[in-house]
Amino acid sequence: MTPEEKFVFDLDGYIVIKNVLTPEDVTRLNAIADREFGQPYDETNFKRTSRVSRWDQACVDLFDHPKVVPYLLELLGPKFRADHDYCIFMKKGAQRGRLRGGDGRQVGRAGDHWYKYRDGV
Repeated sequence: MTPEEKFVFDLDGYIVIKNVLTPEDVTRLNAIADREFGQPYDETNFKRTSRVSRWDQACVDLFDHPKVVPYLLELLGPKFRADHDYCIFMKKGAQRGRLRGGDGRQVGRAGDHWYKYRDGV
């Protein structure tokens, strides 16, 4: 990670990694999603499904994408794992939803995915 990326992550709690997927990757993944989960959805009723890794090898390949793994190693160390396998479908520009864990305020079950990270601690 660059010093700027580390700063942004420390400040915001996330970073956007641009150009991870090629346009061809996105086209293929969209076709897989349409095939496996073709039910209609809209921004007021988004759809969520699990076991996406069973859909296609292209979905499995997202778990250890070579452009993302270096960030995981930097942020989490050499022992990281995926413990959720799901996908949320929303229309482009939809206002529903939020970042995982929100903005640090506790909402939901106590201790469920929410934490604060300040000054490296």
